[in-house]
Amino acid sequence: GGGQGSVGEGYLNPSANSVIVVGVGGYRSTRGQVVDERWLGNAVTAASRFALACGIGIAACGDGASAPGNATSVIFVNARVVTMAPDGREADAIAIEGDRIRAVGSRSELMPLAGPRTRVIDLGGRTILPGIVDAHTHVFNDAEQHLNLDLAGAQTLALENGITTLGDPFITEEFLAQMRAFDAAGDLRIRTSLYLIHTDNCGVEHAGTWWTAYPPTRAAGERLRIGGIKLFADGGTCGWPAVSVEFDPRGGLGDLYLTADDIAPVVAIAEATGHQVVIHAIGDRAVAAAQDGIERALGGRPNTRRHRIDHNSVVPPDLLPRYAAIGIHPVLFGWSSFGTCGAPAPPDFYQAYNGDTRALLDSLRGLHVAWQGDDPWVGPISPFAELHNMVTRVSHFDDGTECPAPDWQLHTRITAVEGLRMMTWNSAFALFREAEVGSLEPGKFADLIVVSADPLVVEPAALWSIQVLVTMVGGEVVFCRTGYGSLCPRL
Repeated sequence: GGGQGSVGEGYLNPSANSVIVVGVGGYRSTRGQVVDERWLGNAVTAASRFALACGIGIAACGDGASAPGNATSVIFVNARVVTMAPDGREADAIAIEGDRIRAVGSRSELMPLAGPRTRVIDLGGRTILPGIVDAHTHVFNDAEQHLNLDLAGAQTLALENGITTLGDPFITEEFLAQMRAFDAAGDLRIRTSLYLIHTDNCGVEHAGTWWTAYPPTRAAGERLRIGGIKLFADGGTCGWPAVSVEFDPRGGLGDLYLTADDIAPVVAIAEATGHQVVIHAIGDRAVAAAQDGIERALGGRPNTRRHRIDHNSVVPPDLLPRYAAIGIHPVLFGWSSFGTCGAPAPPDFYQAYNGDTRALLDSLRGLHVAWQGDDPWVGPISPFAELHNMVTRVSHFDDGTECPAPDWQLHTRITAVEGLRMMTWNSAFALFREAEVGSLEPGKFADLIVVSADPLVVEPAALWSIQVLVTMVGGEVVFCRTGYGSLCPRL
């Protein structure tokens, strides 16, 4: 944590004519730094405009084609490029032109795009992934109170962990002004979607429909976006989740803040104003209320605003088909732990239906089930530790404790590729960003990370220890881990 640090060891300046990156690396190092903005220039060059005009791909521009008067900015070669594209393609090289990906393929295919000033960096077989997209986190709005960080420090923390795009779903009018000022000063690096609160975490309505004065935005590539609004259907950090079977005697059946009758008219207003609605629903009674409320507001129309239900912790079988029937793409916790090793097993109902990511993925094929970190409230601020937990249900804690997965949780496990898809393309879809980020494809923004190991190849037990070595947003190096300066060269 902490504020923005001094200039790190490595730099990438997209305002200089061209670069091609081939990589170096290692597996462990001390904490890195965010690159000083003095080294970050305007990455939109004549070459990038040419690349966009011809489709930003080798096939579109012709083999070996290059922009007049300029060349590809960056090429990483000898890499494991995990694109997360729909076709599942992997490659060993990626070319970046200004702020966009120009081409993905083999070294022999991409090298003709290089010019005399293009820098090629050999990654030595290390892995490139799309930047992590966290559809639901409070790393900005809770930075000061719960992380003891300012906005710059919170952003540094996210970038160190490979998060390049996020949604923050607890925005008051006062905090909206702070985020706008942060963006206007040129300090915002992470692509950020804000969700303005209609009700708060205790179920209290926040100044009525104040949010209608702030229309949603959808400009391609914008760093700061108003995505929509946030409702709380049940408790969590305040009150108890609304459930149909008692989990804890202290909470009974929990606190249902909003019924379907309460939710439907708010969603109807959002339908008219263009806002996407994010509904907090942990318990099954809240999930049912959210499903019914969205369905009533839509009145048989398709869910084109992508109104969401976030958390979805307790979902018995009768609620599963309702997501597809209504067109709701749920956003799920990655981390699922009962806090301490050897904790008593919950009631049978929760052993069967709590945190069952496997059941949701299997039942909702064709929908885009996304991931949320919900930091700092749930689990560690570490996407790869969360991926490890989704795949193994083993829990690692900050004090070094490791809790094995209880037998009753094993049926909820998913594969690494399923988890990584939730954390990239699917979360981008949840934020209306899938055309811009979430996969490494020609034409998309060059938001990517270089990591110490390939999460699709390493043993599941090693997922939690994967480190982010480099984070790029729009072709700019915004984090370079100390000791890996050769991956982030100054031009």
